[in-house]
Amino acid sequence: MAAGVVCVVAALSLLLTNYYENLSAKKASEAYSAEIAEQIEAKITSGEAADNLPDPYDPEMSVLTLDGYDFIGYLKLMTLGLELPVFSDWDYVKMTVAPCRYAGSVKTDDLVIAAHNYLSHFGYLQSLNPGDEIQFIDADGITHRYAVTELVILPADAVDVMVDGKNDLTLFTCTYGGENRVTVHCDRIR
Repeated sequence: MAAGVVCVVAALSLLLTNYYENLSAKKASEAYSAEIAEQIEAKITSGEAADNLPDPYDPEMSVLTLDGYDFIGYLKLMTLGLELPVFSDWDYVKMTVAPCRYAGSVKTDDLVIAAHNYLSHFGYLQSLNPGDEIQFIDADGITHRYAVTELVILPADAVDVMVDGKNDLTLFTCTYGGENRVTVHCDRIR
């Protein structure tokens, strides 16, 4: 009986921890997305964006710095009702706040973005369907439009498939339990 109580308490503790992490990530993502959108709009309105057009031959993406963090822009997943900031690089701590660039660039059509499976981040990624539109608004204010081409479940160690550059945009997250990766491949809408 005591073991059963311990298991129930542990399960509730894990549930509450996950709920708190998801809520914290949602609040942070919403705040950063709004600030990034405001900064980009201010750049465009002031004419700064037109005066400082990015070099199309430079694969490095421009960044916006907020609170000491560099962001490359934000994602709009209209089907899921999400607007999420994207850090310029990834690490586990940043992923508790917002999605992160895992590899690639919009300029070389091989951008890979990773996020936790929080419900407020990529937790509903498996709900996307071929043809669903995803937009990425970069730090220069340029909107890049993509369509989902396929959704696949890959083993956790199939990193080469996610970064092979065959798709213009790849989004991925862990399945619950972490054994696999929900992976969404997208191609640019031309």
